[in-house]
Formats: sequence, C-alpha cells, structure tokens
Amino acid sequence: MAVKGVTGAGHLDIADVSSYMSKIKAQTALPVCVGFGIKDAASASAVASVADGVVVGSALIDTMAQAMAGGDSEQTAADRAIALLADIRQGVDHVSRGN
Repeated sequence: MAVKGVTGAGHLDIADVSSYMSKIKAQTALPVCVGFGIKDAASASAVASVADGVVVGSALIDTMAQAMAGGDSEQTAADRAIALLADIRQGVDHVSRGN
C-alpha cells in the first residue's frame, strides 16, 4: 500500500514507499507490486521507480463513475477508463530500470 488510509485517498509519499520496498525486498526475491495511491501517470511512474509493478483500481472506477454521473454512456465511461489506463501505462513504461 502506497498511502495510509482509505483507498483512493491520501497523499503518495514515494520516500515512504521506497523505504518499505527496501525492507520487503530484503525478505524476498519475489516481485513486489504497490497499490493504493496510483491515480495517474506521475504517481504510477514514481511507484514503478521503486516497485516491480503498480496496482490500479479506484482511479479507474472513479473515472467511470464520474463519467456516468455526468451523463456519459457506459461505453464513453469505459473509454475514459481505458484512456486513463493507457496514460498510467505510459508513465510506467518510461521508468528506467537498472535491474
């Protein structure tokens, strides 16, 4: 978990995430993914710089819910979530890894 509190809320502190990742990675050779607080390309990129993967959930649901509340069709809501996911993926893909 990248933030303390309820899913979709809170501030992403990459220094805290990095510290926890170091402790976790010292205990296992398994890939470690981080979720909670991933809401856009910037947050995904920041987390991907210290984790093996990112987990996105609430941001996609929130995007779809906002679109539907605004009167958009289900397809448009899904398209907006797909666009957000593409943006997040681009943020992750731009992370340079040394391993």
